[in-house]
Amino acid sequence: QRSKLFRLRHLILMFLRTAALILLLLCFLMPIINKFGSDSKDKNAGRTVVIVLDNSLSMGYRGGGISSRQRGLIEIEKVIDSLSSKDKVNLIVADRQIRVCFDEPTLNHSELLAFAKSLDTSLSAGDLNGAVRSAEKQIRKNSGNGEIYFISDFQRNSWGKVDLSFIKKGIRLFYVDVSSDIRDNRAITSVKLLDPIILAGS
Repeated sequence: QRSKLFRLRHLILMFLRTAALILLLLCFLMPIINKFGSDSKDKNAGRTVVIVLDNSLSMGYRGGGISSRQRGLIEIEKVIDSLSSKDKVNLIVADRQIRVCFDEPTLNHSELLAFAKSLDTSLSAGDLNGAVRSAEKQIRKNSGNGEIYFISDFQRNSWGKVDLSFIKKGIRLFYVDVSSDIRDNRAITSVKLLDPIILAGS
């Protein structure tokens, strides 16, 4: 009878110790579980992705038979292919003035790709600071957390002036370098002006 009591007491103690360990483990794991979307509010929510495409003059450089801009379009396709049907996306083009595909991120992925493919080549510097601020604002308005993809050749004279300090912690940044590995030795031998009016800074 006494051994039966001892056995029962051991079983109860073992159960209590296991329960205490499981509770302790759950307490430590709770922030990680919430982070990876176990919260019921986030179950149906997709990602918010904003693509910033540098459309400055240097992106027209052809190395290895393909321009940096064309490589950029291939990378945009890859990003869109990686999205699920619940993920929202938008494209911001850093031209002399920024151009936005949609007013805010959308589920219309195919329309965005068509917009990207219809872009013409630029002969000016891109407003990268304006594009970054617009991308951050769009993500903040939608979910607060999201991803910004910078697709560029990352020329120092353009990107050296870009301020990223205001972007909040929840936003993840991805840098996609589409510059050419092959750099031909070229020189400008003549210039023909197509536009009779030359704007300052162009």
